[in-house]
Amino acid sequence: TIGFENIQLILVNDESPDKSEIICKEYAQKYPKNIVYVKKQNGGVSSARNYGLKYAEGRYIQFLDPDDLVSEETFENVLNFFNQHKNEIDIVAIPIFFEEGRTGEHNLNNKFSSTRILDVEKEPHHILTHCCSTFIKNDALKNIRFDENCKIGEDAKLVNLIISQKKKYGLVKEAKYHYRVREDGSSAMQTAKANKNWFNHSLITFSKNLIDITKNNEQKIPLFLQYMVMHDLKWKLLIKDISETPLDENEYREFLTLIREVLSYIDDDVIINTKSVSHFYLYHALKIKHGENYSKYVYEKETEQDYYLFRADKIVSKLSNQTLTIEILEENED
Repeated sequence: TIGFENIQLILVNDESPDKSEIICKEYAQKYPKNIVYVKKQNGGVSSARNYGLKYAEGRYIQFLDPDDLVSEETFENVLNFFNQHKNEIDIVAIPIFFEEGRTGEHNLNNKFSSTRILDVEKEPHHILTHCCSTFIKNDALKNIRFDENCKIGEDAKLVNLIISQKKKYGLVKEAKYHYRVREDGSSAMQTAKANKNWFNHSLITFSKNLIDITKNNEQKIPLFLQYMVMHDLKWKLLIKDISETPLDENEYREFLTLIREVLSYIDDDVIINTKSVSHFYLYHALKIKHGENYSKYVYEKETEQDYYLFRADKIVSKLSNQTLTIEILEENED
């Protein structure tokens, strides 16, 4: 709705094995003034995005994934918001909705209660994990690039380093990002745990590196980044033993050591308040962090109405807060 002539489209072909090049060239010939088509050696998604940035002339940049779509008025909505708040923020996020192999909306969309500026020092629990559903000031990308060594979480790393500059970002509720989850199960988010990089490599290049870059003299990292790192870590806490991983024994030991190291930078309250993972895993995380043996969890009776789960003198969970979660469902003989 702002006119396609006002959008520069940069298509980066990093050795795609299909007919992408034919399609790209057709587009570039049709719109020679504002479509740029470039080829490069394959080096991963971060390398491709960094390469495309060399050609970017626009004031704002979005890294739209090739499978995905944005709602028709997205650019107009985002541009209007930037025009109103251009000095306050470097980044604007829009809500994510799933398409094809999955429907519904992303579970982190709850921050989009209204179109507004979110202050991460006041609302640190509202995290941002994708770059595809964000729009970033070109100026903010002058001195920062995607970490080409980071194979998983590279987009969350970039957006959070940008947010850490002004501690604020914009939310535009009216726009929509449509994320295509492939029916064949080949989306990145669907294949993560089978990928060795999801384990130690991710903990080193994403979690630990983000901690090293942002920690202060007291060895503390900002609360919003603690929530961000914990959001990634919570899925790794669900790994029960080496049989659920592609790791050998030495790698698995390193995996456990890295988890303990990362947890040491996360406040107990942040661990306890982490969403969408069972409180028993959070209890386990506290035990790992404090170097205690993971004994059988005990609910201590506190009142006639409720049971409380404690670690030391801190309430980890109340029975009345729990919802029933069915973790495994097996069908046998009909």
